[in-house]
Amino acid sequence: MRRFVTSLPRLAALAASLCAALAACDAPGGASGQIAGQSLEVRDALYANAPSGRGVVLALFDRDAACEAFEAGSLIADSATLAIYAEQRVGAHTLGGAVGARDFEASFTKLDERCGPIRLTTADGPRAAAKAKAGQLTIDTLELTPDARAKGRFDLSFGGAERFRGEFNARYCPALTRDLGNKPFCQHQ
Repeated sequence: MRRFVTSLPRLAALAASLCAALAACDAPGGASGQIAGQSLEVRDALYANAPSGRGVVLALFDRDAACEAFEAGSLIADSATLAIYAEQRVGAHTLGGAVGARDFEASFTKLDERCGPIRLTTADGPRAAAKAKAGQLTIDTLELTPDARAKGRFDLSFGGAERFRGEFNARYCPALTRDLGNKPFCQHQ
C-alpha cells in the first residue's frame, strides 16, 4: 500500500502530461514569422479538394470557426490566412529552387473589418496577397473524408527575411473551396 501511495504523485504527473498531449492532438498547428509586419497566430486550419479537383487546398486562419463561416457563405472580418495549394499526395513538396520545381504554391492575405484585402507591402511592392517565393511543404497525412485530418509542416520564404515556418493539423472542410460569389457576407467575430 505504501508503495502505491508514494507513486501517486508520479501517476498524477503522467496523467496530466497525457491529458495535455491529447488536447494538443486537435490543435490546428502554429506558425512563426512575419510577412509585411503581419504575424499569424493559428486558431483554425482547414483543407479540402482544390476547385479543379486536382490537388488540395490547406488554409491556416487566425480566427476560430473558419469552416462554419464558409459553410454560412461568409468571410471573416479582420482576419489573416495562409493558403497553400499543393499536389494531392503525402510527402515532400518543393517551391522554387531548380527550374520547374513548383509542386505547391502559398499566399498570405489579410482582410480588413469590411472583409476587403489589406495591401501588404513586401519585396514585390504592395499587393493584396503576398506570394511565397521558395519553400518546403511536407504532408504527413492526408485523407479526404469528413472526420480526417491533414497533418504536416511548412517552411516558406516570401523574399528577404520574410518567412513563415510551422506545422498544421487541418480538419476537412469541403466548404473551404466553395465559390462565395462577388459579394460574400462579412462575418465579425
